[in-house]
Amino acid sequence: MLAKPWGKLLRRRAEFGFAAAFVLLLLAVGFASYQRLFASFASYDDEGYVMLSLRQFMAGGALYDQVYSQYGPAYYWFASFFHWATDWPVTHDVTRIKTLAVWTSVAALAATWLYRVTRSAIIAMMGLLFVSFHLERLAMEPGHPQELCLLAVSVCMLLATFVRGRSTDLRLIAGMGFAAAICLMTKVNVGVFLLLSISASLLFVTRVGRLRNLLLGLVVAAMIALPIAIGRHELLGWHGYRLPMLLTASIALAAWACWQSNLKPIFELRHSYCLWSVSVCVSVLIALGTLAAGTSLRGLADGMLLQHMSFVSLHYHDPPIQAFAPLAALVAFLLAQSLFTGAKTLRVVQTLTFVLVVGAVLRHLVESFQPLYHGSQDRGQVGLLVSYFAPYVWIILLPVRSGSPEQIESAPSVYFARLSLCLIAVLQPLIAYPVPGTQMAIGSVALVVALLTAIHDAIESLGSENHVLLPASRGALIGVLGLLFLTVICRDVYLSTERTQMASLDLAGAARLHLPNETIATERWTVEQLHEHADTFVCLPSGHNSLYLWSGIEPPTGFNTTVWQDLLSDERQHEIIAAIHMRPRVCVVVDHSEPASLRTHGPLLDYLRRNFEPVASRGSREIWQRRPTTSSSEIVARR
Repeated sequence: MLAKPWGKLLRRRAEFGFAAAFVLLLLAVGFASYQRLFASFASYDDEGYVMLSLRQFMAGGALYDQVYSQYGPAYYWFASFFHWATDWPVTHDVTRIKTLAVWTSVAALAATWLYRVTRSAIIAMMGLLFVSFHLERLAMEPGHPQELCLLAVSVCMLLATFVRGRSTDLRLIAGMGFAAAICLMTKVNVGVFLLLSISASLLFVTRVGRLRNLLLGLVVAAMIALPIAIGRHELLGWHGYRLPMLLTASIALAAWACWQSNLKPIFELRHSYCLWSVSVCVSVLIALGTLAAGTSLRGLADGMLLQHMSFVSLHYHDPPIQAFAPLAALVAFLLAQSLFTGAKTLRVVQTLTFVLVVGAVLRHLVESFQPLYHGSQDRGQVGLLVSYFAPYVWIILLPVRSGSPEQIESAPSVYFARLSLCLIAVLQPLIAYPVPGTQMAIGSVALVVALLTAIHDAIESLGSENHVLLPASRGALIGVLGLLFLTVICRDVYLSTERTQMASLDLAGAARLHLPNETIATERWTVEQLHEHADTFVCLPSGHNSLYLWSGIEPPTGFNTTVWQDLLSDERQHEIIAAIHMRPRVCVVVDHSEPASLRTHGPLLDYLRRNFEPVASRGSREIWQRRPTTSSSEIVARR
C-alpha cells in the first residue's frame, strides 16, 4: 500500500531536481550568451542596417519604396509591435536583449522537444547546452530578421510533439501554418522550406487516397528538386555542387525512409488544407497591411523576390561542406537499404553520431577562448555536422518503424514529431545558399536535435540488445554532458572576465556594449568628427549604419544597407546623390580596413571620389569633406 505513494514522491523529487537543474543551466548559458553578445561587433554591421531600417519604418517610411530592406515585412511589423508595446527605443542595447531572449528561447525549445520525445533528462540538458553553443554566431548579427525565422521553425518543431490524433490537432496545425507564414513573409526561402517540410510530414501520415498520393508526390518532388534548382548557378564549380547534391540525396533518403516506415495515418486531408489556408491568409494579411502602410505593389514584389535574383550571382560564398560529403551520401543509400531489409549495420551510423557529438563538444570547449569576429566562421564543426549527418537523419525514424502498433497508437505525437523533425532537418540547411555564415548555424539547428535524438536511440537499442554495455554507454553520455557543463562554466568565467577588462562604448544606446580600446577610440572619434562637420553622411566601402544611431544624424535617404555599392541600383544611388549634392555639410566616412566592394565603379561611388577629399584620419578610418573648389552648378553639370 505504501509503494505507490513513495514511488510518486520519488518521481516528483526527480522531476523537481531536473527542473531545478534545467533552470540553472538555462541561467548559465544565458549569462555566457549575454557576455558574448555585449562584447562583439561585426565590421559589416548588419545590426546597424536592420535597426536603421526598422526605425525608419516605425517613423512612417514605406518599406522598399522609401526604406531599403532585403527582408520581408513580417519582421518589421513584429519588431514594431514589440517596441510599441514595451516603449523601448531601437538601440544596440535593446536589440541585443531581444537577441538574447531569442537565443535562449530556441535552446529551451530544442531541449523541451528532446525531453518530450525521448523522456531523457540528460539528453534534454545536452540539447540545451549544445544548441546554445551552436547559435553563438547570433552575437555577430543581433536583431537580424533571421532570428524570427529561427524562432518560428523551433516553435513548429515543438508543436509537433503535442499532436494526439484528435480534432484538437487542427489548432496545432493552424499554429504551424501561422509560423510558416511568418517565415515566408520574413525570408521567403526559409518559409518555403518550412512549409514544404510540414506539408510532407502531414501528408505522410494522412489517410491513403488518390488525391493524397498526388499531393504527397508533388511536395516530395519539389523538396528533392529545390537544392538543384536553387544551387544551379554553382553546380559546375568544385565546391558549388557539394551542398545541393548532398541535400538532394539527404531529402530523397528521408522521403524513402518515410515511405518504408509504413506510418499509421492520423490525419485527413483537411489538416493539410488547414495548414495551407492559414499560411496563405496570414501572408496575404501581412502583405495587405504593408501595402496599406504605403508600400507599392511593385516595391513589395521587388523587396520580397526580384532583388534576390541578382544577390546570388553577386554574393555567393562556398559553404563549408566537406569534399567527401557526396560519398557519405552514397554510403548512406547503401546503409539505408541494408537497414530496411533487416541487416544489422546500424552500429556504424550510431558510432558516427557519437563521434560527431564528441568532436563538436570539444570544438565548442576550445572556441570558448577564441574570439568571434565574423559570421562566416565555421564554429562548432557545423560544416562536418551538415556534411556527414544530413544523409543519415532518417535513422531517427527507425524506432517508429520497429515500434509495436500499441506503441504507435499510444504516442502519435512521438512519431509525428520525429517525422517532421527529419524532414525539416534535411531541407533547412539549404538556407546557407548563397551566403553560409550565420545561416549555416541557424539552418542546422534541427540537425543538432536529430543528432542527439539518434544518440538516445542508440543507447536504448544497445540496452535492449546488450545489457553489459548499457552502463558504459550511459556513462559516456554523462561524460559528454560533463564536457558541455565544463564548457559553459569556462565560457561564463572567461567571457565575463574578457568583457570586464574592456571599456564601455558609451555611445547613444550602446552603454552595455564593451569593445576593445582601439575600436572604442575610433568609433568615438568618428562620432565627434561627424558632430562637428556633418548634418548627414555616407560610408565607404560599406554602410556603417550604426554611426547614424550613435551620432543621432539622419542619413540622406532611406536607402541604407551594408554593401550598398552592390545592393543599391543605379536609380537608388542617383536619389542619394540628389539628396546630398546641395547640402554643404556632408561627410564621407571611409574605412580602409573593410573589404572592398565587388563593384569598383557606380554613380554614387564615382560621385564621392570626384567631389570629396580626406580632411582627417585615425588609423584606417578617414573623414572626407566636399572639395572647396566644387560648386553646386559644377556638381549638377557633371551629373
